[in-house]
Parts: sequence; C-alpha cells; structure tokens
Amino acid sequence: MESPQASQSISAQPWQGDRALGTHPTLGLSERDWLQHVAEERNYTCEVTGQVGGIAVHHLNGVAYFPEQRWDDSNVIVIAKSLHIEFHYRFMGGFRVPCTRSDFERFIEYKKENGGLAAPLRGYEQASEFASREEHIKLYREITGLQSIPADKQYWTPVGWQSERPESQVNHMVSSGLITPAQFHGVSEYAEVIEHNQGLHPDAQWHLGEWENTILLAEDFNPALVYLDSGCLSGRTALSVAAHTMHLCPVGTVLLVNVVQFSYLQETMQPEEFIAELSKRVPDLRNWTQAGKVVNYHYNRGEMLQQTYSFIKQKEDVE
Repeated sequence: MESPQASQSISAQPWQGDRALGTHPTLGLSERDWLQHVAEERNYTCEVTGQVGGIAVHHLNGVAYFPEQRWDDSNVIVIAKSLHIEFHYRFMGGFRVPCTRSDFERFIEYKKENGGLAAPLRGYEQASEFASREEHIKLYREITGLQSIPADKQYWTPVGWQSERPESQVNHMVSSGLITPAQFHGVSEYAEVIEHNQGLHPDAQWHLGEWENTILLAEDFNPALVYLDSGCLSGRTALSVAAHTMHLCPVGTVLLVNVVQFSYLQETMQPEEFIAELSKRVPDLRNWTQAGKVVNYHYNRGEMLQQTYSFIKQKEDVE
C-alpha cells in the first residue's frame, strides 16, 4: 500500500498579494517546501477529522494580513482539502478574503452544529446576504405599496442549502411578513439540495431542475416577486436568465436581478450596457419599468460588488 507521504501534494492559500519573498528563518525552506515539511511532521493527517491524506496546510491567521505569523508553527494547521476549500469559499467567501483563527473556530463550530464535520456545509449565509434581502423586501414594498404579496401569487428564486436558522432565506422571507411558507418556490438543479430543503421546510414548494426549464414547464408559475440570485451571476449570464424569465412573468411581477459588478472571478458589465443588451433580448422590455435606481451590495467583505436591478411588468407582451 502506498504511503500517504508518497501520494500527497500540499495546497496553500493561492493569494500571494502582500507576501514578501523569502525563506524560513531557521530551516532555509521556501514557503511551499516548509508547508510540505509541516505536513510530513504531522503525518499528513487532518488535525480536525483524523483523515489521512488529501490534506492542505492552512494558515489560521492569513499571512497577507499577519505577515509576522507566516513561519509560526502554531499558526498553521493540517486539514482535509475539502474543509480547506469549504472554509475559504463557502464560509469566508473566497481565498482572497482575510481570515483569522477565530473565523476558523466559528467554521468548525458551525459544522459541528449543522450536520457534523463530514457533512457538506449547509445553510450558512454571510451577514451581507441577509442585509441585501432586507433591502429587497423594502424595495418590493416601495414599488408595489403592498406589505405582503397577494394571496394568489408566489415568490420564486434559485436556492442553495437552507437551514432552520432565522436568517435562512425561507425563514427570513416568512418572518418578514412578505410571504407565507406555501408561497415560497425554490429551484435547484441538485436533488440532494431539494431533499434537504424539503425535510427542513415541508410547507414551502421545492422544484428540482435548471431554472429556465423549470419556470417554463411549471403549470403554476404565477409570481408576484422573482429574485434572481443563483450565487454570482456575471453580466452575460444574468442577461440570459433575466431575459428568459421576463418572457414568462405575468403583469405585476417585480423582478430583482443580482449582477456581479466586480470580482476577481467574473466578467462585469456597467449598468448602461446591461440595460442596452437586455433591450435587445427582450423586444417587449417597454412593458417593464425599471423600478428605482440600481442598488449596490458588497459581498465577501468587499471582495465582490453586486448590483441589483429592479423591474416591474406593467403590460402584457404582444404575441
């Protein structure tokens, strides 16, 4: 059987932004070689789960902001690669987002309380997501003059993992008084997400499938509010999804579209370009009114800016 050491390669945070070049002050090793040395000393074993192999060496206090701890043995921990990726991307919002020891401790505690260390990170939301939804609720009420959506209407949105926590998307929308549980319609391409969400929120409506096909084939697609936020929609992707959705919405629908404005991972579009391109894809865009100004939201501690475009459909499309 091949030893763990023979099959391992170590991953470290890819952000090299403010790191000074150099070697370990006493061992004379480059950073990569030193991280390999740390992993070998700790038997290529995850110090959180006990998993052998498939590991990464993580700086608890990120070295870009704590350069004095770059070579500190007590500031590094060997963890499973899956935990490393999950911590940075799902919990913190990206490898470029500054992290600390306390952030990692909160991550581990959250995992333990929500399915365990071996389960995927489910239902975690950053405070910025909750705050942006608060603004969207206010925006709907300002546009329509209604405190809640009509009883015969629905709220539709792409969804991820939900939780039982008050700040989860379902609980937040219901507790705000904007909708009832039965008016919530969540769409995901992943069966495990739908199954999980149905178990936690059986009164809400869950749809398995890709967004465009799901709303096209849904016999009961009758929204008062559609919130298009499937993670991080870049400008071109958001254009396609928004145009398809607009064609299917009834009169009176408020449509909120989140678009990435800047991010190190995504293309961007200026508001004027977005609206101009949208008008080419939606010939009957004149039947929609852009409701209010474009609203900016900073996600992932400023690493990404999203802009929310708001529209309300005033007239039926002409065939």
